Amino acid sequence: MELIYNIKQIYLIYFTSYPQTFYFKAGQGNNFAILGISEGLVNAQYTFWLSNIGIIVIICNKNNSSFFYNNIFLFLVCLYLYAFSLRKAIYLSKMLK
Repeated sequence: MELIYNIKQIYLIYFTSYPQTFYFKAGQGNNFAILGISEGLVNAQYTFWLSNIGIIVIICNKNNSSFFYNNIFLFLVCLYLYAFSLRKAIYLSKMLK
């Protein structure tokens, strides 16, 4: 059951506007603890989509051999950003339980 909850939370964090609306509602209610958690969720969402843009750049440059080492470096950075974002999203979603 915990796995299903985590998958649902990750979907809500990365593919919907849940973090932004959660941030807006927490700001209106002057709940600074929830405001900080929602700000972390917004940052995790931005990090996820930034790494997606990096993967798109790698795909566009895959046939150009002069960018080979740049693509490897960018791929490693994107993997790190994915892992960082996922770890942060899971940690913050556990605080919301």
